[in-house]
Amino acid sequence: MLRVLSYTNYHPGLIQCFCSELLKKLYQSGGPTRMPPYLITAKDIERVYADRAVRDKIQERFDLTLQLDARYQAIAWSIIVDQYDDRDSFARVYSSRDVHEKVLGNWPKGFREVTPERLRGLMDEMCGLGVLIRTEEGYRLRSPNLLSLIGSVEKILTKLADLSAKEETKDEFIADSHRAPLDNTGHRYSPLTYAQDRELHILQYGVGLIFGSSALGLSQLPDAFRQFIPPDLPEGVLGRLKDVDTTISDGPALMDWLRQFQEEHKKYERLIAIQRASGASDAIQRQVEMALEFCRLRRKSQQQWMRVFFIFDPAATWTWLQVNEAVRNRLEDEADAVVSLQRWDREGVRLRLSLANKMDTEL
Repeated sequence: MLRVLSYTNYHPGLIQCFCSELLKKLYQSGGPTRMPPYLITAKDIERVYADRAVRDKIQERFDLTLQLDARYQAIAWSIIVDQYDDRDSFARVYSSRDVHEKVLGNWPKGFREVTPERLRGLMDEMCGLGVLIRTEEGYRLRSPNLLSLIGSVEKILTKLADLSAKEETKDEFIADSHRAPLDNTGHRYSPLTYAQDRELHILQYGVGLIFGSSALGLSQLPDAFRQFIPPDLPEGVLGRLKDVDTTISDGPALMDWLRQFQEEHKKYERLIAIQRASGASDAIQRQVEMALEFCRLRRKSQQQWMRVFFIFDPAATWTWLQVNEAVRNRLEDEADAVVSLQRWDREGVRLRLSLANKMDTEL
């Protein structure tokens, strides 16, 4: 079983493809009189994997996954090429910053508008697609057999060279431009883009760090977070959003508050805690560390999830930058999402004008 999973990179579609071919060969080898159940040996698995037509079919299926977004291709190819010469079974772990540096070098046109936090969102999407896996240290390829699914390293280098000449398309970045309305009139919009919203709204215990200013809509973040717990939840599903007490100023106190919040809402499926970062750099650091530890111990829960969001205004952001850089980078890598609020771009303004039936020409 593990061999099948390894050969198919744990990808559901590829597992289905591989097992379908395996069943055909078992049926053909026994003839029409031989009916299930079949005894499957390692030799049978290898016979299927050795079939060039089967491998081509699996590779084609996997290529379709990466073709969902050219940036997926650039990320996967860049990671493979970077560690190919080390011969370390493709098990190296990368931070989102490491990958950002490499993809910028390989396809600058495609990633010039992609922030490090948006790249993290793309890599999380690739985890969901079965290409990458996320650990506490960062991201790595899900399986060393990924190379056989993509092709030889020479082939990958050729693909990267072709990609480097490609222009990024506006459609690929539309999630970074559009925002959800905060009311039915369309007068107030979320300070988060749809892409940022997706990065923060993960249905598990985890921490998000959000940086911004009043001009970028920082005060409207709680209203945006409330959309993660809509009022029309299914019957029996409960949710609660709550601000952390303003008296909380250190890590242990925050840990106690989060424990109490969770304990008081055991029957709630969705919980959100909002902490407005303040105080000295070491105090903020300890609070983030304690929140990460709290969520790490509960992440496997299937019945409940909680998001702990730290909101950094300009002053708190400056204080956060005083934290030791290595420590700060580690904590940001351990967080589920690190988001910086953005100004409305041209595409976002055009869409908003269009929805309000106003002139939305390029000029």
